[in-house]
Amino acid sequence: MDKSCWSKAEVLVLTGYCFTAPTSAPGGRALMAEAQRRGVPVVLDPASGRLFGAYPGTALFREQTSGARWLFPSSTEARALAEADSDHQAARDLLRSYHGVAVTRGAAGCVVASRDAPDPVTVAAVRPEGIVDATGAGDAFAAGFLYACLRGHPPEAAARKGAEVAARALATEGARPPLPPTA
Repeated sequence: MDKSCWSKAEVLVLTGYCFTAPTSAPGGRALMAEAQRRGVPVVLDPASGRLFGAYPGTALFREQTSGARWLFPSSTEARALAEADSDHQAARDLLRSYHGVAVTRGAAGCVVASRDAPDPVTVAAVRPEGIVDATGAGDAFAAGFLYACLRGHPPEAAARKGAEVAARALATEGARPPLPPTA
């Protein structure tokens, strides 16, 4: 692996797909270990409860990905990983494996908790004027959230920023909202 790619890395974002096959899981674990060794926070999107449930299973998935700074599961993924009945319960449980959790719930907003603020908080979704396409809304949420976190905003404020960016994605066809105009 070319080590120069790490020199300016602020965060490593991985998808859970890295860990859902015996051939790719070692690579995912190696990337996480290298990032952690270099002090680069790791962020994880579980990607599919069906896949991580089949391989490696929820317990091993959590073990292999434990230590990630932020986990961005959907409600379904969070409940599967935590074997919980509610998003708030799942968020609390997942803090045993991850430093922070933002459970996305579509129009119901998100539930966010961290080891620094372990009581889960619900953050409302930002409603777009019209939903054109839901493609990429979860990824847009994570991008807005991370942008705010990397600039020192607390998790609840970061979740509000994530909701704003997700709303822009929902109002746009395709997964890429238009860039703001340049001056």
